[in-house]
Amino acid sequence: MKNQLFSADPPKLYAIHYLGLKPWNCYRDYDCNWDLGDQQVYASDIVHRRWWKVHDAMDESLQKFCGLSPRREIELEWDRKKAGENGLQDHHWRLNVTDPRRDM
Repeated sequence: MKNQLFSADPPKLYAIHYLGLKPWNCYRDYDCNWDLGDQQVYASDIVHRRWWKVHDAMDESLQKFCGLSPRREIELEWDRKKAGENGLQDHHWRLNVTDPRRDM
């Protein structure tokens, strides 16, 4: 149900309150809630893509607040590593990360 609401065009929802890890704290490539077993209930690639679409339409002066800190990058890589070790079945941790915010 939630994926239908979030992916509708025109939108059926006009506001979203994110639970779990926020999209701007994840790589653009996928919702990093998939990498944490107890956070997977909040994970949605459709919602994640929708947020990045909104981000890309924002003024560039606001986009800078959505960067990844070096510490956050380390945390993301750690979570990906642990997801692989724990054998999480969705396999998002296997995706090639191409987010341009890496190593900025």
